[in-house]
Amino acid sequence: LNFKLASEKTVSPLSFPGKVLADAESNRLFIADSTNHRIVITDLKGKKIAIAGDGKEGLNDGKFAYAQFSDPQGMALSGDILYVADRKNHCIRALNLKDQTVKRVAGTGVQNRTWFNKPGTTKAALTFGMGSPWDLLLVNKRIYIAMAGHNQIWSFDPVKSTVSVYAGSGYEELTD
Repeated sequence: LNFKLASEKTVSPLSFPGKVLADAESNRLFIADSTNHRIVITDLKGKKIAIAGDGKEGLNDGKFAYAQFSDPQGMALSGDILYVADRKNHCIRALNLKDQTVKRVAGTGVQNRTWFNKPGTTKAALTFGMGSPWDLLLVNKRIYIAMAGHNQIWSFDPVKSTVSVYAGSGYEELTD
């Protein structure tokens, strides 16, 4: 067996994919190619449709070819918008699948080491920092965020452009 460190790049279509989202309705598969810092979009048979991200770690919005991510993880699809938890950039990104553009929609891009301490507290999405968003779930046009760095579940309202705490005290504990 040939073992390599994650930092040793190998020629491969994917490098440590973090999450996968399948959409049968549109016949698309979205792959968070985490260590290559990009999102790979294929059909359900694996034929490449598009790639968002230039493969270099960074925080850059714009056209798919020039966009940059840092360890993208969970995704949620709402029509022609794919939301991505950009973990090491501590933000949520929106990929417009028609225009093939990327933009930051929540988080500042800088890790926030403080957290909300009460569920229901609401902040402007682009002005409050996040802490390692890990996964996303879309329910009734609201996106729930597993916030690994804050040990909480947050929610993001894309219409109002706000984030709020849905559950969790922020402390690492197991209580009901």
